[in-house]
Amino acid sequence: SDGETRDALRATLNRVDSMALLHRVLYRTDEAAGIDFGRYLEELCEHFVEAFALSDQGITLSVDAEPCPTDLDHAVPIALAVNEAITNAIKHAFPDGRGGSILVRVRRDGPEATVEVRDDGVGAPGMDVASPGIGRTLLRRLVQQAGGRHELEIRDGTTFRVVFPVDGRPPA
Repeated sequence: SDGETRDALRATLNRVDSMALLHRVLYRTDEAAGIDFGRYLEELCEHFVEAFALSDQGITLSVDAEPCPTDLDHAVPIALAVNEAITNAIKHAFPDGRGGSILVRVRRDGPEATVEVRDDGVGAPGMDVASPGIGRTLLRRLVQQAGGRHELEIRDGTTFRVVFPVDGRPPA
């Protein structure tokens, strides 16, 4: 019945669901060494729309993803980071029944890919990706595990952006 406990359990369940979805995608692919990260993000967002009944809350979640073959060493931690960023947007960007939109975008540029999770919500003045807190600490560590770099931009909503290698190089 405690709202804070319920939120923590929901966040944990979403992390587990994200990993389960990643495993389902892996089992369907012919290439065990990697996945199409763009397609994975589309499926992840479909899960969020259903699990959180976003349309009932007036929130749209859309994906703009190009095909992005990604090896597992990079895909798994970045998938979890994206899961965390989407959860944060749903939880914090639209208070008091405010509706809005979240866009997840992935682009590949040579040996790297860029993933953005952008919302048009209220933003979070004074917060940055280096701030303390379990969610932000988790984001930093997941991106580091994948050998990527990240930034958080708070302007007309919030944008979490991560750039990571997808060319098969081992994570840093």
